Amino acid sequence: MRNLPLPAAGDDAGFSLIELVTAMAITAVFGAVFTTGLVEAHRITNEVEATTQAQTQVRLAPGGLRKSTDGGPSHLTCACLRYCRVPRTCAPGCTR
Repeated sequence: MRNLPLPAAGDDAGFSLIELVTAMAITAVFGAVFTTGLVEAHRITNEVEATTQAQTQVRLAPGGLRKSTDGGPSHLTCACLRYCRVPRTCAPGCTR
């Protein structure tokens, strides 16, 4: 095996441990900020989509109303609107 020459005392051939840890910390901070932004955008998109779907169902709900033939109150022919933040609290008799 050959003896390889050692670098000179003033030769800076790489990164120090402090430089690497600093770069990793900065990268982690930017990654956390970016990931938080993506998660928040996804949450907002889901919320807007759910709200839009609920508004569409409310707008179309009068088409589902029909007159009761036995003189009772009119009711929705569909089971219930599918937009409920708390399950099983839509309306009485909701069969979801």
